[in-house]
Amino acid sequence: MNNPRYSDINNIDLYGHYQEFDYINELYIEDINKLLITVLQELDDYEAYIINSIYFLDMKENEVAKSLGISQQKLNYQKKEY
Repeated sequence: MNNPRYSDINNIDLYGHYQEFDYINELYIEDINKLLITVLQELDDYEAYIINSIYFLDMKENEVAKSLGISQQKLNYQKKEY
C-alpha cells in the first residue's frame, strides 16, 4: 500500500489507537523469559521459593523469612549467596 494513511496499519489496536510494536524487543523479552525459566528450574525448592516469593509474588523479605522460620537478616544473607 502506498497510501501513507495506512502505512502503520500493523500498529493500530482494535480501538483505533496507534501503538508502536517493537518485534525485536518482543523476541528479546521472549528469549530472556525462556532463559529465566531454565535457570529457575535449576534451583532447589528452598532457593526457588525465596526468589519466586520476593521477585515474582512481591512479598516482603520479612514475610518470606517468617514463613521459613528464619530471621530477615539470615534471609538477606542467603539471598546474597544465590
